[in-house]
Amino acid sequence: MGLSVEELRQRSLENRSKLKNSYFHIPMGDISYDFQITGVGKQAILISKYFFYNEIIKGIKDGNSNGFEAAIQQIIVDPSGNKKVMIENPNELKLRAMSNKNGIKTYPIMVQIGNNQYSFRIGGVGGKSIKVILFINYQDIAKNSEKDNFSLEFILKELIIGNDVEYDVFDRLRDNTYFITEEEEESSAGVDLSGITKLDPDEAKEIASNLRGWSKLLFDSIDDLDSDVFTFDDLLEVDRLKAYRVEGKSLEPLVNKNLPTLIDLGLVSEVADKQYSKNW
Repeated sequence: MGLSVEELRQRSLENRSKLKNSYFHIPMGDISYDFQITGVGKQAILISKYFFYNEIIKGIKDGNSNGFEAAIQQIIVDPSGNKKVMIENPNELKLRAMSNKNGIKTYPIMVQIGNNQYSFRIGGVGGKSIKVILFINYQDIAKNSEKDNFSLEFILKELIIGNDVEYDVFDRLRDNTYFITEEEEESSAGVDLSGITKLDPDEAKEIASNLRGWSKLLFDSIDDLDSDVFTFDDLLEVDRLKAYRVEGKSLEPLVNKNLPTLIDLGLVSEVADKQYSKNW
């Protein structure tokens, strides 16, 4: 159900009492976070979550290297990213945060949710926890809220219109039955590209505009590649796809399942075993 910016704004304000202080899940790979809607305004929705210092330490120890915990600790320890320090004592983390509480509020917490990257901020530094916030305006919700977009905006749109959020599209990314153990792929040189019909980039993007879900994600990932010829290894190392990878696992089955769609549309050609050509 597509809604305009004004429709989203009107519904949000009408349902402000129901939306405000309600909780929802943010899936990130094999992790899920409970966030709260803490503000409903005319221009945007404010979401937030408190991360206790001991939970930050535990999350990192549990291997959540791409989650909020690692990003928060990095900002507290060294926002420049030059130092990779593992703090194991919650009190030490608290003291570092409290000693620079105004400074760390100026740095973005960059995280990948679904297909999109978001810039959260530290909204408060207390004796027990860190408050993380994000303002999401209605323009972005209207633009990025397609069901198959795997986005935070999709979740908020569903909450605004009163639907139960279908987390299945996110849950699939955490289901290990979709993954297999990674194995190195052999790549070959001297690929014959004769007979490949190249598309104009605008034409290719027009064709891809009708793609949804994993097929669209694969197209965008291939578009990120610098080379016109790529292997499975190349594709699986694109940042867009790596955001969904479970440690020690591979997304190859999902690529295998959806890549034929791009081939059928003439966007990609298989030029050798497990080697492909980007046709734009």
